[in-house]
Amino acid sequence: SRESFGSSYITGAAHGRRQALPSMSVDANQVTTGLVGTVRSYNGSKGFGFITGEGQFSDVMFSRYELPEDAREIRGNFIEHRSVTFDAVLKSDGRAKATALSFQAEEGAMLPGVIKIYSDQHRNGLVTSHALPGVDIRFRLEDFNKTSLNPGCRLDKDLVIFQFKNLPDGKCVVTSIQFQTSKIAGKYASLAQVTNAQNGAGAGIKRSVNMVQTPVVVHPSSLKVQKSAEVPVHSTGQYLAGTVKSYNPGKGWGLISTPGIPSGTSGQAGDVFFMKSNLPVEVRDTELTGRTVNFELVKTHDGKCRAHNIMIN
Repeated sequence: SRESFGSSYITGAAHGRRQALPSMSVDANQVTTGLVGTVRSYNGSKGFGFITGEGQFSDVMFSRYELPEDAREIRGNFIEHRSVTFDAVLKSDGRAKATALSFQAEEGAMLPGVIKIYSDQHRNGLVTSHALPGVDIRFRLEDFNKTSLNPGCRLDKDLVIFQFKNLPDGKCVVTSIQFQTSKIAGKYASLAQVTNAQNGAGAGIKRSVNMVQTPVVVHPSSLKVQKSAEVPVHSTGQYLAGTVKSYNPGKGWGLISTPGIPSGTSGQAGDVFFMKSNLPVEVRDTELTGRTVNFELVKTHDGKCRAHNIMIN
């Protein structure tokens, strides 16, 4: 390789790639590596977004395929406003296009990942993330926010988002984890429902959070309807941030204030209703008013917004 301080770039001769420096000027179709920016917007359903960087790379487009493989099902509100490292190329028309993108690992922040291995016998497993190369992060089944994940689930290579913490011995453990999409979560919720039905649960069928149940013929005298059962919902594909406006552990519900939520939902404009069962188990009976949270926005059949898969910050 050779250094050229006059033109402010470092060229890798073997690969034809340049590493960005502050005052650089880049030729068209030349890949520039090591850029840093912030995701301005991302539309998960359409599969593209934009990064705000510096200089000639102040406005960079990227698609789902430039995301790491363990992050290709994440939604806009998870990725937006996150710091990223990326490579990019300038097109002949002057527009910049990312060729690769990665997230920075920060303790307590949500990261994309994939389940590497899981043991149903020990109810724990390992998850990996491109943001923590070479590191296996241990999780327990209890770390999932979804209570429908019963023993017997065979978790394998599924995409997730998770929070982690570092232990004194240098190892990492998951503090909270959920699937990247309701479709992934749904296949395990369905398995749980089938298992309950086959075992003759007696109390009837538990409702899954994001799945429409398959009709099952049950004698009326043997079916007990649980008043606390979740109402059927569907995911909007959005992950939002907000603040717990109020929460009553005794009544089992609360409200999250979030900018941009239209009126006509539960509570006032900007408020999203949630149930106790959608909170992490360890905080369900604690005072949460004023705490900041991330959550998946879902809707009931009549269009009302609810918060599911709530993660406490």
